[in-house]
Amino acid sequence: MKLADYLSLTGTSGADFAKRIGVSKQTIYNYLATSDRPNHAKPHLNNLTKIVKATDGHVQVSDFYPNLEWGDDEKSNGY
Repeated sequence: MKLADYLSLTGTSGADFAKRIGVSKQTIYNYLATSDRPNHAKPHLNNLTKIVKATDGHVQVSDFYPNLEWGDDEKSNGY
């Protein structure tokens, strides 16, 4: 599930989610921006882990990095 879909489904604002994972609201808005936008950004591992945990696994690493191949150990851990 994309982060934008999760936030919409749960009624969570970008600012509230940012507080939950300890980043700025601008960081979340950069993650939500489409890839054609100059402010588009993908989270690094530390923030990816926080996002997966904060969404109870609804948003996965593959939602940000669809071409990334994970080994069996990482898949079984959920991140």
